[in-house]
Parts: sequence; structure tokens; C-alpha cells
Amino acid sequence: MNCQHSLPSGAFCCRVLGLVLSPRWGGAVVVDGFGIAPVPTTPAEARDPRRRTSFRTLCLRTVKTATDRRRVIERQLAQVVQAHAPTIAVLGVHQSEARDHPALRAIARRFLTVRGIAVVERRIVDARRLLLGRARGKCRGDLPEVLTETFFPELRGRLAVGPEERRYDRHAWNALALAITTLAEKKPSSANALLQPGATLLPAFEELLTHAAKDFRG
Repeated sequence: MNCQHSLPSGAFCCRVLGLVLSPRWGGAVVVDGFGIAPVPTTPAEARDPRRRTSFRTLCLRTVKTATDRRRVIERQLAQVVQAHAPTIAVLGVHQSEARDHPALRAIARRFLTVRGIAVVERRIVDARRLLLGRARGKCRGDLPEVLTETFFPELRGRLAVGPEERRYDRHAWNALALAITTLAEKKPSSANALLQPGATLLPAFEELLTHAAKDFRG
């Protein structure tokens, strides 16, 4: 296992890949108890904040055939697995499922399962409710703001200011919501370690952490 920092003896690394796929766009991110997994970059790439971390938007809109789409998804996942060795992947289920959504998740599930990575599916709306108290925030930017203020201040530079930027990164933010809620479920101490000073959680998320911690100790 390739954790970002050394862990105490007897501890285990829970590293979560959050993945949201749709026919045109997707989003992916890898999270563990140290934050968002960084990406090795060249000095030139390091100047671009979009290339510094595993938080990324995947472009599938130029892919013409199902075979090419599978190849693109598998290539992206191969890069993630090689760089970050996730221990579990959470695949986002859309509230309104298009015909292609299950097929896209099946591609990811097959690829990851063969490589020994546990795979679960979670409804995106459930992760959003745990963080926002509702499926949608009062404003379109509410989910990114909650995630950056509560857990991931390093992503403040990715907060969108216009409708195009919001649409571009929305699947990545949903993937991050899935990743942090799954981390809280699987290893609550890691999620707690990411809480920023003064941050407040919704009761539903606090309850998730409490129950998960009891199960973990049990």
C-alpha cells in the first residue's frame, strides 16, 4: 500500500477513489486521511492548479464509440490506480439516470475489481444531503464551498465564478462529496483528521461519523 505518509504500527490506510461518470463529462478524486492525493508533476505542470491534485474533470464528449469510451475510462483509471493505489472506489449513481450511466459504471467496476479494489455504488444525492442537508444547496456553489471550508481548503482556487466553470467541474465536486462521505463511513478517524478548525458539520454527517466510529471500534 502506497500511503502518502507513514502510518502508526497497526493502522491501515483507507484511500477512497470517488468517481462520477456521464456520457459527456466525469469527475474523479482520491482522498485519504491526509487530504486529496497529489499528482506528481513537472515544474511546468505544477504552476497549473488543475494539475496538482487528483481532483479532476474527465472529458468524454469527444469520444464517438462505446469501445473508445471504454478505452478512455480505463486509461484514466489506470493512471489513478498506478499513482494512488486506492483501497476502495465509490461510483456515483445519478438521481436521473440516463441509459448510458449504468454501462459506464460497469466499465469502471470491471476494471477496478480485477485489480483487487473494492467497489461500491452510492447515490450522489445522498452524499449531498449529508453535507448540505438537502439534494441542492440554496445556491449552485454551495457544495464546493462547504467542501472547501469544512475539509479541503486547498481547493479554494477551484471555486467556480461563472456558469461555465460550475458546469465543467460539477462532477468532480460530486465525486469529492462521495469520497469524503465514504471515508467517514469506512475510517471515521481519517475524515475527522480533515476537519478544518472552526468547521461545523450537519447533524446527519456527525451521526454518520458517530455510528461509523462505534462500528469501527466494535
